[in-house]
Amino acid sequence: MQPITPGLEKTAKAQPGAHLALGLLFAIGLVNYIDRVAMSVLQVPVKAELLLTDEQIGLLMGFAFFIPYTALSIPMARLADRSNRKAILIFALIIWSGMTFAVGLAGSFIFLLFLRVGVALGEACCLPTSYSLIADYYPKQKHGRAIAILGSTFPLGSMIGLVLSGHLGVELGWRGAFFAIGAVGLCLVPILMIGLKEPARTTDGAGQVATPKLVGALCDIWRRKAFRYCILGLGMQSIVSISILTWAAPFYSRSFDLDLGQVAMLVGFVMAGAGAVGTLGGGVLGDKIARHRPSRLMLFPAFAAIIATPVAMLQFLTGNLVVSIVAALVSSVFANIYLAPCNALIQRLALPGTRALSAAVGVTAAAILGGGLGPWGVGKLSDYLSGVTGSPADGLSYAIAIFMLAGVLSAYFFLLSARHMDRDSGFGEKEHKI
Repeated sequence: MQPITPGLEKTAKAQPGAHLALGLLFAIGLVNYIDRVAMSVLQVPVKAELLLTDEQIGLLMGFAFFIPYTALSIPMARLADRSNRKAILIFALIIWSGMTFAVGLAGSFIFLLFLRVGVALGEACCLPTSYSLIADYYPKQKHGRAIAILGSTFPLGSMIGLVLSGHLGVELGWRGAFFAIGAVGLCLVPILMIGLKEPARTTDGAGQVATPKLVGALCDIWRRKAFRYCILGLGMQSIVSISILTWAAPFYSRSFDLDLGQVAMLVGFVMAGAGAVGTLGGGVLGDKIARHRPSRLMLFPAFAAIIATPVAMLQFLTGNLVVSIVAALVSSVFANIYLAPCNALIQRLALPGTRALSAAVGVTAAAILGGGLGPWGVGKLSDYLSGVTGSPADGLSYAIAIFMLAGVLSAYFFLLSARHMDRDSGFGEKEHKI
């Protein structure tokens, strides 16, 4: 069992080495998403050389990744709540980076499928373990900002991955690109072994960390209405943010005849960069807004989702490229504000022995709804609407716009979460005693 620091969360000081740990976790997070999106760009030469069908590519991009990713998130989070998180993270990094490197050796669909599953299994350990470490390194008052920095690895890693994979694919070929990307992650392993320290597991003053049984822990987590509605809102908003990032490239290619280089720059630098701004802003402003009243933490992403929904719909429905790009900037910022406040709330409400497990529940909701239902649903609806309209470009734009309405549901769930946040976090009881 790790050493305990009673009452540490009541102070406003981070544990020693917190900033170094955050930097290392940030680097790992970037590699996580770069490895994940590399196939999105390199699928064209992979498909051509290995003679794959669109259905096979779709399987590699979707179910082959998100089913094992989702299935393993909670068990790995449970292990992180009980074991050494540094060791888990190092092992996971070796697995997914090694599998990414090995993609460069693939000669068949079956081999690619196996490797894609391996990448998912390794990456399933990353976020729950990282969020659990951050929650113990930093006090509650600084969770939002630290989690926002870590959460920004999603848009930044996606941006770097989209641009870098395309460039490496041109210079080195798709096999060389996967070798290079996988090697970067493997080079981080010794740095992580030396630089990252396992922090003391913080408590709420009880003096020990109890790790409840899985079923009981899940029931306790779900019983908290603020947590429950936050998870539902997180899942709905993940549909918006991930669908935008998944389908923006083919949308701009079909609707405005942009070439691959222009699309990569637009989606990579403009949209993913704006998404990083939204993620960081959500954490920094969320901490300030909720400093004296925890419920305000969820009011912020609710407000952002209300703004993002119509602007995102405008982005995909307008026939003017300039208007679409401006709308893309705005929607990318506001559609990603939810990440840090949601994960900060999850850690605020989590018992010390269930931090990684609580984070995994959020990751699972985002993976199933955002990573699974969102991209697949948009594609399915796009095929149908393309047949109705006779235009693949119109079919895709209408499908994306319809799925942006998930933002309305996310705002509703965030408001419900805010309504119960003060009571579930103990704020109301403390104020009553005062």
